[in-house]
Amino acid sequence: MRQFIGLLRGLAIAGNSAVLIAVHPSLTGITTGTGLSGSTAWHNSVRARAYLTSESAEDGTDTGLRQLDFKKNNYGPISTSVTLQWEAIGKAGVYLPVSSGSSLDKAAADTKAEHVFLDLLRRYDQQGRNVGHKVGPSYAPALFAKEDVAQKLAAKGQNRRKALEAAMNRLFAAKKIKVENYGKPSRPNNKIVEIEHGENG
Repeated sequence: MRQFIGLLRGLAIAGNSAVLIAVHPSLTGITTGTGLSGSTAWHNSVRARAYLTSESAEDGTDTGLRQLDFKKNNYGPISTSVTLQWEAIGKAGVYLPVSSGSSLDKAAADTKAEHVFLDLLRRYDQQGRNVGHKVGPSYAPALFAKEDVAQKLAAKGQNRRKALEAAMNRLFAAKKIKVENYGKPSRPNNKIVEIEHGENG
């Protein structure tokens, strides 16, 4: 192991660069949270080591969230963990840091609220039930907070509504939903609709 790392160090020196190695952790490394893979020489021989883990929803689906924990850094202080979220860009995508100060638990809760909002928006649209972004009889967060699928977002209905309001605002900011006019030109109404992939160019 040390000879292998020594060869990689030679490549880094020759190229005036750094070498990044991706290693899958062992079952023990996953269970203990160390991220180690078999021999501890992986940890002892390198100058820095980070561990990337995923966050799954209750049903086992991927939330698109990852947490990067820094386990070693010989040339500086150990940094705080970074929460990352997958952002689709065209047919590809990239993991971007979640806003500073946001823990993995909060990011997971925010992502869950956004998924619930979008799922209910699609269901309402299929049922021909229009919802809006302004407080009133058709206010989306208030209606969605009453649905069974939203019950686990928070303990109380008012908290669920706030969680869905925040989710709606994030979805607007991320350009995943928009307001669309419908009805007669003389008496126009508006509703929230999901933006299709590629609609923003």
